[in-house]
Amino acid sequence: MAALVANRNGGAASVQAEAGASASIMPMLMGQAAAFDSWTEVSNREEGRFMERVAEGAFRATIAKDRAAIRVLLDHGQHPHVGRLPLAPLEIITEDPRGLFYGGTLFDTLYNRELVPGLRAGLYGSSVRWIVTREDPVRRVRSSATNPEGLPERTVREARLVELGPTLFPVYRSTTAAARAITRPRPYPPITLDAFMRKVG
Repeated sequence: MAALVANRNGGAASVQAEAGASASIMPMLMGQAAAFDSWTEVSNREEGRFMERVAEGAFRATIAKDRAAIRVLLDHGQHPHVGRLPLAPLEIITEDPRGLFYGGTLFDTLYNRELVPGLRAGLYGSSVRWIVTREDPVRRVRSSATNPEGLPERTVREARLVELGPTLFPVYRSTTAAARAITRPRPYPPITLDAFMRKVG
C-alpha cells in the first residue's frame, strides 16, 4: 500500500465572484482538498473496496518537504484537452482541524477560461493524488452506522502529495473547490493565510 499512488476526490465546487472584479483578471482557485476524520467508501481496481478516513496531520510532513513539487492539475492531469498543463501556482497549502486547504491564482489561459464557467455552476470538486506512507488498516470490521457492510477500514496517518485540483467526479463529498475573482490589479501582494481561511471557510 505504501508505494501505491492513489487519487482521492472531494465535493461540490462553486465560484463566488466579488463585486466590481475586472473580467481581465483571472480568479483565484481555492478550496478544501481533504476532510479529516470523515469516512468514505473507496472502490477501484488497484486498491479494492474499503472504508477510508484521513487523520488530522496526515499532510503536515509533505507540506513542509514537498510543497515546491506539488502541482495544481485538472482531473489528475488526465483531462483529454488540458492534460498535465498546470492550472495555477500553489500559492497556499495548509492544514487546520477540518482538513487540507489550497489556493492559487489561475493562469490566464484558454483552458482556464473554459474551466471557470463549470466552477461557477458548481460542477467540480477537489481532487488529491497521493502516496500513502503510514496507515492503520483494520481487515475485520463489524458493521456500524458509518460502515453498514462491515468493509475493511483504513486510517491514513501520513501521505505524500503529488498533485491536487478540480475534478468532475468527487469521492470525498465534504470538501470544496472555488474560484474567487481578484479585485486588485497585478502585481499584488500574496494573500495572507488568515484572509485565505476566511474566504474558504
